[in-house]
Amino acid sequence: KKTKKVVSKPKKTLKKTTKGNYMKVIMLVTNDVARDGRVQKEAEALSLQHEVTIIGSGSDAATELLGRPYEVKLVFPSVDGKPLLPKWGTQKTPYLLRVLTNLTVTARRQKKWNRICENGMRFPHYIERPEMEHAALTMMPDVVHCHDLDTLWVGYKIAQQAGAMLVYDSHEIYLALHFLSDLFKPDYEEIETEIFSQIDGFVTVSPEVGQYLCKKYQSDIEPVVTYNGGTHIVETARPLNGRIKFFFQGAFAHDRNNLELIEAMPGLREYAT
Repeated sequence: KKTKKVVSKPKKTLKKTTKGNYMKVIMLVTNDVARDGRVQKEAEALSLQHEVTIIGSGSDAATELLGRPYEVKLVFPSVDGKPLLPKWGTQKTPYLLRVLTNLTVTARRQKKWNRICENGMRFPHYIERPEMEHAALTMMPDVVHCHDLDTLWVGYKIAQQAGAMLVYDSHEIYLALHFLSDLFKPDYEEIETEIFSQIDGFVTVSPEVGQYLCKKYQSDIEPVVTYNGGTHIVETARPLNGRIKFFFQGAFAHDRNNLELIEAMPGLREYAT
């Protein structure tokens, strides 16, 4: 690794706008926006008073996100303005043509992309996310809202260059995730340790997660708790005599209490499913 240097935090002043407190907010997220109720809910709430753009990873925006009060912009690694994966190298292409394309055009672009990412970057490109940084800086935001630790470093760099406020939205204790590889963990741990004391706003999913992270990084910032949940409310309530239905949505892991819920079901058999 290259020698790492802590970047000092410059004094920030929000850009003045003609609409008073109206601000340009960008949200950074790496997962599927169409399936992330939390991100949609927060973006919709902020859109009541501010201009909100979600920058996510991918190539095809879901049709159900069209017509929302916020914009969704998906970015994908590109070389000289061309996507890293050419159209003829995708799964929609006949097998032989796809293989030929990926052995030639895709391979050349990948080598060039790797050279670009290795030049002057502190972390690997999956953390640096240069395509996300470029897209955000064309908008020059007032606020950068980072959803989870995997966007915090690029969000920090964007905020530094744009003179924007930095908000860290911790969906969970990221460093404890079961799928986080030991290869990536040291980098993410270094990022959270260095930047947590420099964030301007902290949003999380529960008071306990907020307290844990603030205590860990010895920060006195006040966490804003926004619970996870859907983006819509049902029009009519379910009859009181109906069974309660439990629905789990998310990754299965040993620390998400799925086993405890299953073990508790015999005592709820007449009342819940």
